[in-house]
Amino acid sequence: MATARTWSFGELLRRHRQAAGLTLDELAERAGVSAKGIGALERGERRMPRKETISLLADALQLPPTERAVLEAAARQHDAPLPASFSPRAGRSRERTALARRPHQLPLPPTPLLGREREVAHLCALLGVGDPRLVTLLGPPGIGKTRLALAVADALADDIADGVWFVPLARLADPALVLPTIARTLGLQEAGSTPIVHVLREWLRARHVLLLLDNCEQVLEAAPRVAELLEACPGLQVLVTSRVPLHLRGEREYPVSPLELPPAVRASPPASSGAMGHQSQPSLERLTQYAAVALFVARAQDTLPSFQLTHDTALTVAQICAWLDGLPLAIELAAPWVKVLPPAHLLARLERRLPLLVGGARDTDARQQTMQAALAWSYDLLSTEEQRLFRRLAVFVGGWTLEAAEAVCAQPAGAEPLGTSVLAGLGALVDQSLVQRWSVDGDGVGAREAEREGEGGGEARFRLLYVVREYALERLEASREAGALRRAHAVYYLGLVEERPFAAWGPEAAAWMGRLEQEHDNFRAALGWAREWGKAELGLRLATSLAGFWYVRGYFTEGRGWLEGLLALAPGAVGAGGDAAGGPGVSAQARATALSTASNLAWAQEDDKRAQAAAAEALALARDQQAGWATWVAGTTLHLLGQIAWDRGDLEQAETYLEESVARLRAVGQESMAASFLALVGLIALDRGNLEQARSCCEESLAFARRTGADHPEGVALACLASVARRRGDLADAELLGREELLAWRQLGSPSHIAEGLEGLARTAAAAAQEEAWAKRAARLLGAAAALREHVGMPAGKRGRVTNERTAAEARSTLGEEQWAAAFAAGRALTLEEAVAEALGGDVVGPPG
Repeated sequence: MATARTWSFGELLRRHRQAAGLTLDELAERAGVSAKGIGALERGERRMPRKETISLLADALQLPPTERAVLEAAARQHDAPLPASFSPRAGRSRERTALARRPHQLPLPPTPLLGREREVAHLCALLGVGDPRLVTLLGPPGIGKTRLALAVADALADDIADGVWFVPLARLADPALVLPTIARTLGLQEAGSTPIVHVLREWLRARHVLLLLDNCEQVLEAAPRVAELLEACPGLQVLVTSRVPLHLRGEREYPVSPLELPPAVRASPPASSGAMGHQSQPSLERLTQYAAVALFVARAQDTLPSFQLTHDTALTVAQICAWLDGLPLAIELAAPWVKVLPPAHLLARLERRLPLLVGGARDTDARQQTMQAALAWSYDLLSTEEQRLFRRLAVFVGGWTLEAAEAVCAQPAGAEPLGTSVLAGLGALVDQSLVQRWSVDGDGVGAREAEREGEGGGEARFRLLYVVREYALERLEASREAGALRRAHAVYYLGLVEERPFAAWGPEAAAWMGRLEQEHDNFRAALGWAREWGKAELGLRLATSLAGFWYVRGYFTEGRGWLEGLLALAPGAVGAGGDAAGGPGVSAQARATALSTASNLAWAQEDDKRAQAAAAEALALARDQQAGWATWVAGTTLHLLGQIAWDRGDLEQAETYLEESVARLRAVGQESMAASFLALVGLIALDRGNLEQARSCCEESLAFARRTGADHPEGVALACLASVARRRGDLADAELLGREELLAWRQLGSPSHIAEGLEGLARTAAAAAQEEAWAKRAARLLGAAAALREHVGMPAGKRGRVTNERTAAEARSTLGEEQWAAAFAAGRALTLEEAVAEALGGDVVGPPG
């Protein structure tokens, strides 16, 4: 029996390098690693290379999937058993060998393919078994369909007996020319009067051939002729790149996704993904493993060889790639600008992407030399009705639902009818790879690309990639429909949020907060339009209805900014009513509710002067009104005045204000909000030393919350009951109640309240701080809460600071300054999820001593 030859990783690496005709320095430059390190690997001085190093070397050597897998196996096992006949292919790469053997097959790509290992392996597996025989790579302009297809064809070439043939179709406009182009690629000639399809059938019938038909979207009418070839030639396989499926029986559609981006920055551009907690940033080493970042660095080094990622620039480069959606063409066009602009300056200019995404290589098609040209190519292939819908969809920011598109785009006032149903048009644009369909989880958080991960259990959403949206927006402005679309967009989102203005306090708050988080960028766009065009009434109504969302999710600064800016547009109120489409004058209701909301946000950020001024004006506007809105305004404003009195130590006045607030809110049916404020009455009673009244108020509030399923009053009531338990000295009960409170806030997704929950558990731990472990727990939880408060811009408040300082002093007295500082810093470094997991884990604290 023949024995297998055993090769070490170093031997394989050296043979692959030599077969590619590269020196150590040349391979090091291509891979972005040191020549000294490669030499140590080849000599066996380093026997366990990191996974990312292997990937970089394999990419630089352009290894096909099989040889890449062998190299990885050798690294894992220290050596790899191979057949005695195995030898890395001679020549620069496998592609060059194939070209020498079959001159009409594959063009040699000028650069290595980065970040497509999974796709190449999957497609090779699909085509390698011969079923399906037709695979279409789909995706928007610049996604890298052709480059991926070439890599797959190259990897399969040795397994296709009669060759892999690349057929470029981008320059064809006449579908009738597709079959003649295929024939010419194969070296076939028309035989007299014999139709070319017969010539092709005869040649292909007894052969095993893979045709790579590149850029088919503009010649789709030729698809049935391709189907005829597949039906007549059992050994024929076809790999297609297109922005539109061929819609043939047996076709396997394969959507090509953007290059992978670091999750921590994926949702950053163009606006923050929300205030739900701070996240630790990926390390420099980790960032370089993401294909989008690696591609940017490689293309930047083509024009500026000295360019390197540093700790100062790595995150900025990752954000640039995220602004560009991980589109390879966009990244390749943007990266050379580092020769002129440092990464931070380049990022700042990417709010307008298309002017920068120019200057592609002259040896590429004109449509690939700028993103504008690539997108225009797709736009010109749309019907008139599809073009109209495409540009109208640019009014949405961050995605939309089918319902929203139908309400806004079908026939906005002042614009012509769409000319087709929104559903049909949207389906066509998804088919054309210009619109991405996303699936939203049930809580409304974490949309994912439906094409990549299958159907989700929640509502379908759609989006335009950032670069695609910018192009569509240019077309919208040129169409003179922009004003009508923006007005329709703002009116729709006002109606959406006014359906449930107080849902943040109710039993379905978590799901509703998730829905609003998904639409946050659309709300921002609507508010921006209202402020820009002086639509104060609409803007204030929208802002007031979003107040609960801003408060729960921690958008304090942003909420105040919108409210105060819109209030400045209309310094006085006019009349008792209001027209959302009217001018700068606003109704008393809109101004009073906005002032009440702004006062609460200002107080949360310790701006007491503005808070009291806004509260006084809100009460003055509501005082003489009999409507329900006036009672609500009085109730929420009295709550604020109660908090201010509590801060200054006037407990009797604070209790009076809060009790009246609860009564007024109950009178207008706002039971959930009233239940939350009732628990605060209990805390004031606790400060006055009345434990029984405190417990009674908190238990009444908790009973309502448990009966209705409302998270907000439940969290407040549990926090208050935990305080009562600590005052009684029942630390175990306080700990359990505090953990329940934290779970309620996590369910609601409220970072400022999560910070309060962490601080409450820290107080319980500090009460047992004679034990070092509990003192460390208190310090870590305080550190996590402090970082979270800084992230959302909400301080602990006067009472909170005093309590936290007392908690810190108790823990510090047990640990000493050095241990305290280390534990506090460790807590600050925790992400939100890590902090919550730590707070909910471990033993329950017992009585001190």
